[in-house]
Amino acid sequence: MKKALFRIIKYIILLLLIIGAFFSLRYFFSTRDVLTYTTPPLPVSTVKAKEGVVEERLTYSGYIESKKLIPVIPFASGTILSSPVDVEDVVKKGETIASIDKSSYELQAKSALVQYEALEESYSRVETLFSKGAATKQDLDTLKAQRDAAKAQYELANLQLSYTDITASEDGTIIKKSASVGTIASSTSPIAIIADTDNLIIRLSISSKYFSIINQNRDMIKVNVSFGDITTTASIATISPYIDATSSTFEVKLSLDDSDGFFIGMYVPVSFIIRSEEGYILPQKIRRTDGSFAYIDNGYAHILSSENIIKEDDSFFLVSPALSSYTFISDGQNQVEEGSLVEVVL
Repeated sequence: MKKALFRIIKYIILLLLIIGAFFSLRYFFSTRDVLTYTTPPLPVSTVKAKEGVVEERLTYSGYIESKKLIPVIPFASGTILSSPVDVEDVVKKGETIASIDKSSYELQAKSALVQYEALEESYSRVETLFSKGAATKQDLDTLKAQRDAAKAQYELANLQLSYTDITASEDGTIIKKSASVGTIASSTSPIAIIADTDNLIIRLSISSKYFSIINQNRDMIKVNVSFGDITTTASIATISPYIDATSSTFEVKLSLDDSDGFFIGMYVPVSFIIRSEEGYILPQKIRRTDGSFAYIDNGYAHILSSENIIKEDDSFFLVSPALSSYTFISDGQNQVEEGSLVEVVL
């Protein structure tokens, strides 16, 4: 009996010890400081929308040409004795480009003159005899025809002699010269090429899908031409009235408004500004990889989809005036999500 009672008391004491240990541990854990981890705010840079213009552009490239490209072709053949001009020289209409050996042409002219003068003298003598009835009208007409033919030959010889001085037919700049002293000039090939470097053009083959747009808006379209740091505007000179069925393109000829810094043969990019719209713009670089963009409100990031973009070009996109006061994330936008805690560092 005593053993049973002792065993019961022992279990009761053990149970009390367990209960005491439980409450002691509970009190210990409930009163100690609990360590928690808080995600730090993400560092971002920001930008605000500003007033600007978004432009709808078409970009093509083409070679600069001269409005006038004039080959200098000799009308007489012979050895070139002098050529006072060279490539890059500016020449005026009528200025000598080269001179051909005149000796053979001078002999032809002198021979033709002697023949003409002899027949002119004979004609005058027969004309006097005819007036006195000592010569027939047939004799007079025959000499008159011979005299006129000799005169024509003399004039032709003088014309050929004048061709030995090869001159510029238009004002311009010599961009190519193939003749030099001692070479043979011939009417089969030009000895130089003169170009109008003040009036430059560009011919472009444009996709047929823009045919109506460019035709309907040709007076409002702005055209920019650039090469490195040099930029100028251009005017639409002509638009081809038909579309090439083979290439599905049409030709547009542009005239440069200012040719300074541009040269024939340059390959340059050309931008057609089809339409433009003013408003509040943001740089394209602030967009996230999925096309959306983010703004900050009370220290938290929020995402706007690309549906909020009104219009865009290569550099900027246009947003609603309602977003003009927002602060947009310009750096770090791809690290934030909706509701992310952020901190502006720049």
